[in-house]
Amino acid sequence: MSYHLWFTRGPATRCSSTIKNAFKLGATGTRLTFSYGTPALQSKRARRMKKLAKEVHKPCMVVADLEGEKYRLGLSTGLDYKKLIAGQKLKLVYNEKPADYRKDKLHVRSKDFFKMSNKGNIIVIGDGSAYIKLKTLDKRKLEATAIVAHGGTINPNRGLTIQSSSFQPRALTEKDRSDLDHLLTEPAFDAVAVSFVSTASDVKEVRKIIKASGRKLKLIAKIESRPGIKNITAITREADMVMAARGDLALTYPWVDLPKAVQKIAAASQKQKKQWIVATQVAEGLERFGFPTRPEICDLAHWAQTGAGALLSSETAFGPRPLRVIQCTKIILDKWYKKP
Repeated sequence: MSYHLWFTRGPATRCSSTIKNAFKLGATGTRLTFSYGTPALQSKRARRMKKLAKEVHKPCMVVADLEGEKYRLGLSTGLDYKKLIAGQKLKLVYNEKPADYRKDKLHVRSKDFFKMSNKGNIIVIGDGSAYIKLKTLDKRKLEATAIVAHGGTINPNRGLTIQSSSFQPRALTEKDRSDLDHLLTEPAFDAVAVSFVSTASDVKEVRKIIKASGRKLKLIAKIESRPGIKNITAITREADMVMAARGDLALTYPWVDLPKAVQKIAAASQKQKKQWIVATQVAEGLERFGFPTRPEICDLAHWAQTGAGALLSSETAFGPRPLRVIQCTKIILDKWYKKP
């Protein structure tokens, strides 16, 4: 059983030559995230990935990554980014439609965000890699005032996590069901990754839908919450693969306990002889250096010894050296995969 090395399709990996070289350098598949774009667009991309991989005589597993229940910033009709400065005050307002980002205002696409947030909450924007934090000063029905506790640059559609909130995201929303129905009609998809899996029932529900369609897609359970870790044994038993989605996992689970959480995923996978994937910040050091950082090298090598493959996310979707990331990750996996 060999490892998986998947890259995430994004602005940095959209041209045909880059995609072909990604497969030549060792990528075994690609992730298409349904958090962005339409199902029809992702189907078109899936077919293109298969075609380009075939042209260079390489295999390609196309993974459809369902969004799950997540609060998100609104889309922008103007700037693609916005810089937040520590100490800056701003308003979070409900707005489902794309709108211009203003200096003192951010749009949020979900009404439920305002139901769950309260005065004093810490809100993290994105997957925590830049760790942009807001502190809620006041909240009304569909509006909240916040101060930037830790600044940085954000992009539209980024996720919002309310730390210490009782909110437990659903693994399968109505949007996910619709997306799943669509992708099950597209032969180019080989696997579906289910976000925010917290119980074995989440996996069984998706499995039932897949089986009813007559397809035989691989089912990947993304573990990114405290309940997911608690129920990891039962979840792993039901899934074909599990993913340690360390971005959201480090936000919903105490970050200092993240290594222990990933260790539990590795142990459950080893015990049940299931493949697993380590994701988020696998080799982001290549955004600044010619090699992954020393901690990244040791981290991936350690988990590779337990049988982990790798999912490259921001590094290949937005990073400046997507092909170098794939090349270095493959070298590490070749050296350490399942080797003591």
